[in-house]
Amino acid sequence: MDELEIDELDLKILQILYEDSRTAFTEIARILDVPDTTVHFRVKKMKKQGIISRFTINIPPQKLGFEHMALLIIDLEELAIPAISKKRTEDFCVKFAEEKEIRFVALDESGSKIVMMTIGKTMEEIEEFITGIRKIPDVESVKVEKLIKIFKGLEFTIPPLKEKEILISKET
Repeated sequence: MDELEIDELDLKILQILYEDSRTAFTEIARILDVPDTTVHFRVKKMKKQGIISRFTINIPPQKLGFEHMALLIIDLEELAIPAISKKRTEDFCVKFAEEKEIRFVALDESGSKIVMMTIGKTMEEIEEFITGIRKIPDVESVKVEKLIKIFKGLEFTIPPLKEKEILISKET
């Protein structure tokens, strides 16, 4: 793996973009007292290195009706060969990460436990999703912690809306 080259200027650029990803490169250059070409070059380099993966907005999910949250701890049946068990669990993590209801997915060090955060407009929506997970043959157990308030990490990209949920007026 290539070693990432990042210095203090890169960190300052990242901080500004983290605060507001819409900040113009010319404004960043003015703030940091560097040429705007330097900012363009540095951002391009960080995108190529994977340090910056995208520019996005973060919306509190509650603002769009996603009032319910739950932390899920999923134990998968351990297989006889730990490496195969871990690979299978990683495959589950990748699959879960593609689900619109899931906002966070992590794998523990044992390789057989997945920690996820899910959101929904109703608790019934979340419970239906959890029921589906419990039906997966390799799932040994699912522990559910309903969350009522998050103090850090609340704002994140909302899940993609289903076509029927998109409220765009077609009137001209």
